[in-house]
Amino acid sequence: FQFVDGRVLPVIAELRALGVASGQDERDVLLWLFSPTTYLAPAGRPIDLLRGDPSAVVAVAEQAWTIEW
Repeated sequence: FQFVDGRVLPVIAELRALGVASGQDERDVLLWLFSPTTYLAPAGRPIDLLRGDPSAVVAVAEQAWTIEW
């Protein structure tokens, strides 16, 4: 899922960096990509947008991982 034409999608590095900055380890990021989220209507999975709309995935990750309670 993270490769196109033998290369890693640039969004993967963005998500990894955002994950580290937000206290998410690589496994958390991976699990999040495959999990339905209410940040995507109707409860879609980030991985389904990874190739078509990577900026939306990063935006949703920022919302989900940087929320302050």
